[in-house]
Amino acid sequence: MRKTHGLAYTTMRSGVVVLVALMPACKVQHGPIGFWSRNRLDAQEERHGPWRFYFDSNETQLVSRGHYYHGRPRGHWRYYTFEGKLDHDDRYRHGGLMLVRHFHANGQIARRGQARLSSDTVQVQYYWFGIWQLYDDKGRATGWELYDKGYRTAHGLGVSKPDRAAKSNQAPKE
Repeated sequence: MRKTHGLAYTTMRSGVVVLVALMPACKVQHGPIGFWSRNRLDAQEERHGPWRFYFDSNETQLVSRGHYYHGRPRGHWRYYTFEGKLDHDDRYRHGGLMLVRHFHANGQIARRGQARLSSDTVQVQYYWFGIWQLYDDKGRATGWELYDKGYRTAHGLGVSKPDRAAKSNQAPKE
């Protein structure tokens, strides 16, 4: 368990976890929120609407982008490397469920699976669960891993289940 910016979070054994809830503070503007504005707060001082986080103070190197709904991440979030390539993306669902895809440097999918984000008054927890499909740098399924609350409990070769997302094995076009 680590502590960052006053919030605790749990990391997994198999990779680096970046949570938008724990990113450094961005420039925040108050006022009306519309489709044209970003990095705004609602009346309860919670992030709301489109948000972008940057590696630098000049706001030229994007870390991540997505939307908040009254303080909670919602919808499609994208996370980038320092070089500007898509590292991974998350699709937030109800109840803290997330669909996650990580990408190779060439833009092909490297792995995909599910994660859960849960929080209480003391800590925020992020962990992988269920079957994660693994892919080579050409986008072909090579193996699978089974996770239980962030810990890998089994792994194997080949396709773990019918690959329903064959057409989505590449990073989304910007």
